[in-house]
Amino acid sequence: MYFYEQNRSSENNYFYFQFAKDFSFSLHLHRSFEFIYIRNGQMEIQVGNKKYLLQKNKAAFILPGQLHAYTTQEHSEVFYVFFLLILYMTFTIM
Repeated sequence: MYFYEQNRSSENNYFYFQFAKDFSFSLHLHRSFEFIYIRNGQMEIQVGNKKYLLQKNKAAFILPGQLHAYTTQEHSEVFYVFFLLILYMTFTIM
């Protein structure tokens, strides 16, 4: 079972940055793009039906609408960046 993360899908929240330690998050989706960088430790990332083990200095890019989840078994320090397509369009229209 998964859920729609409304908080990462609002045009009022079109850019968001977060640092987290030992983070896990159940299967979900949202409208924003998501970039995750493993600063230290390791984290299992599930995208759709596939699982990947990301270790220090590795990254993943999640597309809008992709089901994904995060699991930290021991330790992780990660940076997340979320952004909506509207942010890109703001720069290209000018």
